[in-house]
Amino acid sequence: MLNKLVCEMRKNNNTITTAKALEIGISKSLLSKYAKLGLIERVRQGVIHLS
Repeated sequence: MLNKLVCEMRKNNNTITTAKALEIGISKSLLSKYAKLGLIERVRQGVIHLS
């Protein structure tokens, strides 16, 4: 799942919205897990950046 997320983020300047992540099958809980691990960073509500 992480590879799928990273591929989508790289298409958009290493950024993705929560809505787009949900659209490709990444759950909010998985996004939170990745953020806690330091793999991604929440820039603001609904916007995620690749760390």
